[in-house]
Amino acid sequence: MRYLYTNPVTTIVSPCERAIPSSNIDLHYAHCSRNLEKCKICGDMVPRKHAEEHYESTHAPVSGSKGNNKLYIAF
Repeated sequence: MRYLYTNPVTTIVSPCERAIPSSNIDLHYAHCSRNLEKCKICGDMVPRKHAEEHYESTHAPVSGSKGNNKLYIAF
């Protein structure tokens, strides 16, 4: 388990980099590691089962109406 910052009340844990109450850190880390992944483009934590959908709706190139031009959606 990789801790980025810790104090008596909260711990900021990788991969989600959120402040988690220290009493819940083991449970949170297990849940986060199993169910979420960090988007390589925007850094958001996305449920693994929705990662492809996240990419397609947020980052995938979109063909333009003028030939082979590609547009990239950025939010």
